Amino acid sequence: MSLSKKQKDWLEQNAPHGSNLANVPEELSTEEFWLEAVQKFYGALQYVPEAMKTEAVCLAAVQQNGRALAYVPEALKTEAFCIEAMKHLAISSESGDMGGYGVGLIKTGEKG
Repeated sequence: MSLSKKQKDWLEQNAPHGSNLANVPEELSTEEFWLEAVQKFYGALQYVPEAMKTEAVCLAAVQQNGRALAYVPEALKTEAFCIEAMKHLAISSESGDMGGYGVGLIKTGEKG
């Protein structure tokens, strides 16, 4: 299913201003709408209603930027999901710094 013209127009006007996504009109708020929103701006995931934070929506946000993992419901934070997030973190080429992300993000179950 694709977005309606009204949904596309609303996203076009408001997605660049992330905080506007907190005020999505209820009639526009569909899973498809949010999928498109997180593909444009990973931070949109923080505004997605909990009922619409599906695996597809959350994965799309994490693939846009691994930092979106902060807004993924705990039930979806599997090892595979966390690994996907790690693949999409911006890492400084000089220091290897991930901005504080990554430490303790993945529990592998390895025994020392």
